[in-house]
Amino acid sequence: MVRWKRSQRAVLVTVLPAMANLGAGALIPGQAFGQRPFSWMMFAVGIVQWIVLVSGAVIIAGIDDVE
Repeated sequence: MVRWKRSQRAVLVTVLPAMANLGAGALIPGQAFGQRPFSWMMFAVGIVQWIVLVSGAVIIAGIDDVE
């Protein structure tokens, strides 16, 4: 188990949702600006990536210090 300090968790909680939005933004609406045809696989990967990263941030934010 990884034991993060409160400040480390705070950084992760603020950065993970931003990373989720960047990744989903590149994979989902970014397809409209590309020259390749729309890919449902990339759409699904973008949605799953966003869910995983935001869920990770929520889980990390809910961890209590055991120290």
